[in-house]
Amino acid sequence: MIGPLNPVLLQFARLVAMVGLALWTGFVLAAPADEAQVEGLAARSTQHDRLLREHTEELRSIRNRYEGWMLGHEARLRVIDERLRQLDARLNRIDQGFNSTAARVEQGEKRVDGAIDQLREQQVGTEQRLVDLLTNRTVGIAAAILAILLAGVGGFLFVRHSLRAAQSGLGARAELALTSIRSAEERLAQADTRLAEALTQQLARVREGADGASPNTGLQGGQSADRIANGASNVAVKSASGSSSATGAASSQLQQPQVDHTLAIRLADELYRMRRRLVSLPEETRGVVSLRRSIERLETELADHGYDLVDATGRPYVDGLTMEARFIPDDALAPGQRVISKVIAPQVNYRGALVRMAEVEVGLGG
Repeated sequence: MIGPLNPVLLQFARLVAMVGLALWTGFVLAAPADEAQVEGLAARSTQHDRLLREHTEELRSIRNRYEGWMLGHEARLRVIDERLRQLDARLNRIDQGFNSTAARVEQGEKRVDGAIDQLREQQVGTEQRLVDLLTNRTVGIAAAILAILLAGVGGFLFVRHSLRAAQSGLGARAELALTSIRSAEERLAQADTRLAEALTQQLARVREGADGASPNTGLQGGQSADRIANGASNVAVKSASGSSSATGAASSQLQQPQVDHTLAIRLADELYRMRRRLVSLPEETRGVVSLRRSIERLETELADHGYDLVDATGRPYVDGLTMEARFIPDDALAPGQRVISKVIAPQVNYRGALVRMAEVEVGLGG
C-alpha cells in the first residue's frame, strides 16, 4: 500500500528534475555541439518532460485513490464504532435483565423456603394425625380382642398382656413420630405388624371355636366378629364402604345364605392395604421383615378359613371379567390396549367361589 505523498516532496522532485535538466543542458552547450546532437538533446529533454508529467499525474492518481481509501476506511470505522455502541447498549440491557432475573430467582428461593417450612409444619400435623389414627385402630383391636377372649381367665390374661404391649408400643411410636418421616414409616410398619399378629391370633381362635360348629360356616363370630369388623374398619372405611354393594350382591348370588362374609371381606381389605404399604416402605426400614412375616401368617390364616385374595394389578383387562372397572385414558399404553392399573378393592374368594367382586381402574390406551 503506497502512503500519502507530501506536496513538499513532490516539489522537491520537480526541482531535482529541473536542476538535472539544467546541468545536462549546460553540459551539452559547453561541449562542442553540432546540429544533430542539439536536436537529439532537445528531443530527449522533451521526452523527459513528458515522462515527468506522466509520473506526476500517476502520483496524483495514487494520492486520490489513497485519499478515497482513507475516506472509505474512516466510514467503515464509524460503522464499526456505531456497532460497538449498539453492542455495549445490548450488553447493558443483558446485564440489567440478568440482575432482574437473579432478583426474581432469589425471591423464588425465599418463597420455596417458606413453602418448605409450611410443608414441614403440615408434616408434623400429619404425623400427629397418624399417631391418633394408630391410637384409634389399636383401641378398636383391643376392644375386639377383649370381646372375644372374655370366655376364660387365660384369654383375659392374654388380652391384658396384649393391651400393655400395645400401650407401650404406642408411647414409643408417639415419641418417634416427632423426629422424622422415616421414624413414622417404621412405626407404621410396627403398627401393621401388631395389627396383623392380633388379627391372626383372633382368626385362629375363631377357627378353633368354629371347628365345633358346622363345617360349612364361613368366617363369622356373631357379636364378637362384628366388633372385629368395626375395629378393622377404622383404617379401611373407604375400601369397605366402597365395596359394600358389590359384596352384598356377590354374597347373595354366589355363596350360601347362612355364611356371613362381612368380617372376612373387611379383613381382606385391611390385608390388601398392608400389602400396598409394605411395597411402599423402603427395605431398610426397621420392622419391614416382621411386617412381611405377619402378613404372610395372616394370609395363611385367611386361607385356612377358605378365603383368598386376587390382586389383578398389571393384568390385561378383557370383556366379561367379574369386576367393577373404571376406565382412565393412559397415553403410555398402545391404542386399544387395556391394562388394570390400580386395584381399589381386591377380589375375595371363599373356597374357590366369588364372594366380593374387585373394584379396579383400567388404563385405556389412546
